[in-house]
Amino acid sequence: GEVELEQDLIDFQYNNSQHILAGLFLLPIGFINETHEPPAFYGVERNSVEKYIIPTTWWEAGIMFKGNITQELSYDAAIHSGLHTDTSSNYEIREGRQEAMEAQARGFGFTTRISYKPIAGLDLNLALQYQTDLTQKSEAESVSAFLINLNVAYSYKGFGIKALFANWEVDGAGAEAIGADRSIGFYLEPTYRINEKWGVFARWSQYDLTAGSNGGKSGKSIANVGVNFWPHEAIVIKLDFEDQYNENDQGELHGINLGFGYQF
Repeated sequence: GEVELEQDLIDFQYNNSQHILAGLFLLPIGFINETHEPPAFYGVERNSVEKYIIPTTWWEAGIMFKGNITQELSYDAAIHSGLHTDTSSNYEIREGRQEAMEAQARGFGFTTRISYKPIAGLDLNLALQYQTDLTQKSEAESVSAFLINLNVAYSYKGFGIKALFANWEVDGAGAEAIGADRSIGFYLEPTYRINEKWGVFARWSQYDLTAGSNGGKSGKSIANVGVNFWPHEAIVIKLDFEDQYNENDQGELHGINLGFGYQF
């Protein structure tokens, strides 16, 4: 076994609205990478788009600048350790997380996010990331990669809706040969918080880890509907029904997820 630290940092606040973080931190990408405790999201399993494309949970070691530009506009900008994936793992992004422990640092990552909240309940986010070399110099050819992530969330009187889009573009002949030069996904999630204890949701997701021209039919579509019950603000019981459809026509999966979660 092992003990993992997702955050271990010093926060230098050099004026009322500007910070410098140094150490180990969660990257400011997606909805649940920074806040992924079970009571904080709907569904037993984390959605596949944020799990495999982003990939949550993802932390790195480095330095991050963050703060407010105006009351509605804020930013995050970081330089940090990078991913490490290559031919042996089919250039899969999730397999590249080094979790900072014994991380190779021959290729760095750069992440920036702009957040805009023009009105109450509306949150718009654009995150960009650049990886200088996914292989960390383990292959003769450097493999750079670029991620674009868009999030939109709106809530009003118990009703809420979230939409997320994420797309990786990976350089290099090796990734292109197997279709891994592009990974893409999106989901749409309407929710309704009935009261303090009950909430319901639906989600439609699509993602493809080998969406490049040589990837063939490898995409997946997933539909979820379910309910969350919070007997306490730090405790949740979840039930959802899931249908998964494979683009390659190799059958469908239908399942029920039941889970219990807590945070402390």
